Amino acid sequence: MILPQPLKKNSEIAIITPSGAIEATYIDDSVNILTREGFKPVIDDLAYTRNGRFAGNVNERVNSLVEALLNPDIEAILCSRGGYGIVHLLPYLDPQLFISHPKWIIGYSDITALHGFCNKAGLISLHAPMCKHIADSDGRDESCRLLFDIIRGVKPVYDLPENPLNISGETEGTLIGGNLAVLCALRGTPFDITTSFSDAILFIEDIGEHPYQIDRMMYNLELGGVLGSIKALIVGQFTSCSEDPLMYDTIYGSIRNLMEKYSVPVIFDFPVGHVENNYPMLCGSKVQLTKNQLIFK
Repeated sequence: MILPQPLKKNSEIAIITPSGAIEATYIDDSVNILTREGFKPVIDDLAYTRNGRFAGNVNERVNSLVEALLNPDIEAILCSRGGYGIVHLLPYLDPQLFISHPKWIIGYSDITALHGFCNKAGLISLHAPMCKHIADSDGRDESCRLLFDIIRGVKPVYDLPENPLNISGETEGTLIGGNLAVLCALRGTPFDITTSFSDAILFIEDIGEHPYQIDRMMYNLELGGVLGSIKALIVGQFTSCSEDPLMYDTIYGSIRNLMEKYSVPVIFDFPVGHVENNYPMLCGSKVQLTKNQLIFK
């Protein structure tokens, strides 16, 4: 797996909008913050564009990503937001392009599909805050500080949250994952990441899903053999997912029930997802999971 080179002062970061359209102010505010951090943000021509719910048509969004990859001056690519649409780009992307021009690919939510593409190609990518988060926090909260440290070359060590549902244990493997709905939408396609690594440590998060929908997606992973093959599961935040008293258990409880028979570590309530405390995760990186920490190698 290829890890992009650390950024230095005046390293250029392309801001692109490869999926859903975004309010311009979030990009503008992020530019000021990235500049303050010593980087040189470069706004893609399409970044502010709106075509329905998307930022341009499919060809335009593909071209924006490819041009940023091919630009020798660009060292990182920050997706301005997620929002549905990145899946449209996958058939038109060349994995070799990402390996020949390894750069930081930054984003989360729908960008999960792009992380999966990068990881299968052999490139480590960064599941991390995007423009709205950076703008709203003025780039000063812990998640943004971690993001800036990581792209400068500092590998993080995260303390694991204590939760009575946790299944303690120690293991090592390759960290993959992201948004659960996106991961499951790609199951059975050439872009499925969940069966690509025999030593996978899977992390999941989601937003706005009903508990039965989350249960359905978890059973997709169960019936497809994924839960029985991973070395550990890290369960992040399920934002705006109200519990359903008619279900047999809570969201976390139902996941715990599925995982109990596999005798692998399971960590609940990890700070990753559509929340203010959204820790950056190096997708495709080797990690060590101890009883108390997640250590990136």
